[in-house]
Amino acid sequence: MTLRFSSDPDIAVNVLHDGGIILHPTDTILGIATRYDNISGIEKIISAKNRAKSFPHSVLVSSFQISESITKNVCTGSEKLKNFLSMIWPGPITCIFEAQREIPYVTKATEQFHTIAIRYPSHKPSLEIIDRLKKPIITTSVNTHQHDIPKSIDELPYNLQDIIDLVFDPGDIRFSGKPSTMISLIDENFSLIREGIIPFSNLKKIWDKS
Repeated sequence: MTLRFSSDPDIAVNVLHDGGIILHPTDTILGIATRYDNISGIEKIISAKNRAKSFPHSVLVSSFQISESITKNVCTGSEKLKNFLSMIWPGPITCIFEAQREIPYVTKATEQFHTIAIRYPSHKPSLEIIDRLKKPIITTSVNTHQHDIPKSIDELPYNLQDIIDLVFDPGDIRFSGKPSTMISLIDENFSLIREGIIPFSNLKKIWDKS
């Protein structure tokens, strides 16, 4: 299969708007993304990655307002929580919150389907796409479950290549880096889910001072 490439965010937005799937750079590692409410697209990604639905996947937002519309904690949380988020976002930190009830089940982060993993990235092209789409996107790394991230486009597993409608390359595609650090903030109980590019100890200090 020949992959289609573009550096034009409008083309990426059109693909997502029409229910497609894109490969795209972020402020951490490459991701495969679709609209957060595109149930068939999300299920394609989960199937191609050979990944259980219970594994968290990130919903990328471009503002605090969008995160408030799909979570319960952010809009009703304490000043401590809001201060903490204002210090870590935008940035490479994924936070798990309780989800709003109307969020599609495949968008949610856990087997119980009541939580959602949110990231507000510090990556201008990603933010531009979300702003133009006027919806969050769900994204996950470009590797299949329990396999390393490929080192080039040519090394992308065929089952992932088969579902990618567009490679969005604004000029910073790179097959390296670490994933975001993932933390849980459910009921404002601060805990580590996955160590990533930002050390958990650094985030704990920020939380304690918030």
